[in-house]
Amino acid sequence: AGLEIAGAAVALPGVVGRGGVLERAPNLPRWVDVAVGEELGTRLGELPVLAGNEADLAALAELWSGGPADAVYVSGGIGVGAGIVLSGRLFRGAGGRAGEIGHVVVDPDGPPCHCGGRGCLETAAGLETLLRETGAADLNALAAAPPIGPLARAGRALGVALAGAINLLDVPAVVLGGIYPRCGPVLLDAVRAELAVRVLSRPAVQVTYSTLGPDGALRGAATSVVQDLLSDPGGRR
Repeated sequence: AGLEIAGAAVALPGVVGRGGVLERAPNLPRWVDVAVGEELGTRLGELPVLAGNEADLAALAELWSGGPADAVYVSGGIGVGAGIVLSGRLFRGAGGRAGEIGHVVVDPDGPPCHCGGRGCLETAAGLETLLRETGAADLNALAAAPPIGPLARAGRALGVALAGAINLLDVPAVVLGGIYPRCGPVLLDAVRAELAVRVLSRPAVQVTYSTLGPDGALRGAATSVVQDLLSDPGGRR
């Protein structure tokens, strides 16, 4: 169309510091302190490139699509991450590392995790665990015949981890994205049941599946470039 490309963004499955550096990605063990945005920008002809955590970007996509202004958005995959939105703004923590819910311990004596700990949430509710416990070849096979037992266990683990976050942050809503919307009602009901008995706030926390599909992080990355441009139209020149 003859339009100038304003910028690009990349969604990363790991801890991304405020400088856009991928500090650590437990499921990508060789990626330590990698300046992904800077490197991609160089390879793309000095194009400005934003690097962000994929769960954070998916949470922004949910917000910009009319989602709740106060919520924890959980992105499920091989790893499990969370984006925290408070008063319509992404909460990133002091160093940009907030939201690593996949490494909240749900079973102190549980199996070892890629991060070096034991019993982390992603060992109970990550895609690798679900496929191993069900014998499904991939997510499509898992979604075609959702197994009640493994999905209920994963939902309970999610509920345990989320209850701590909700009691700490006092958010009224949880949105489950990534692989989780394809897991059907069993996982969703298990999360709701755990929160009902573990969360102190009333009324009940609203728990829903994301409607953005598997491209939530991609949409958030693209929209973040547009938002950045609109906030400072002359800054890209």
